[in-house]
Amino acid sequence: MAKETPPENSEEEEEFDARPCVLRYSTLVARLWGLTCIIIVWACMVKVFQKETPYIYVQWYLLVLALLVAFFEMTWLINKLPCCRREGCCCTVWKGVMWIERWKKTILYTTLSIPCFLRGSAVPLGILAGIAILIAAVFHFLDSFKYSKCCEKKRPLTLKPQTEPQAEQTDPKAALVSNEVPTYADASIQTHEMFVSLPQLVSNMEQGYQRSDDNVYSEARPAQGHQY
Repeated sequence: MAKETPPENSEEEEEFDARPCVLRYSTLVARLWGLTCIIIVWACMVKVFQKETPYIYVQWYLLVLALLVAFFEMTWLINKLPCCRREGCCCTVWKGVMWIERWKKTILYTTLSIPCFLRGSAVPLGILAGIAILIAAVFHFLDSFKYSKCCEKKRPLTLKPQTEPQAEQTDPKAALVSNEVPTYADASIQTHEMFVSLPQLVSNMEQGYQRSDDNVYSEARPAQGHQY
């Protein structure tokens, strides 16, 4: 099939990001909330350890949960280190860790937050930590749609007419005046040329007069000799 060509005197408009604002900045929002979630979970864990509670397992579970959340939320920063880009056994394991991204983190965080709600109001700080982790799971779920086909980045190209440069319009009367009326510079140049050629003109006239006198003298001389 022949490719469609745009009509003449037109150009294509540049494409721009047509995704919703939530998807355009989903990665940034997810990472910022991940750092906030780390602070909330660690604060809840410290407060639970300071208070006496009959549910001792909640304290230790919050400690493990805080370590896991801090590790998975900082993987994007650790991945920028040069040692994580080399080949080896550790790098293979690290690739498996980096595989847990976006919707996979949503499943992981949702599963890890369930035990925080088991004791209900008996451990309110556990509920707060679980809610913070669930919000992080929601942001990672939205981030998984950032490069999906259902929310494409491209917007259909539109064609806009290309304006042709307008020819300069000149006034015929003004052109006539400019052609007929000499300027001051032209008059000065002509005057200078006239004064430069004036001495040469005078010398040529003198040479002409001298030649005419010689001719008259040469014609009159033989006639006078014939009379004597």
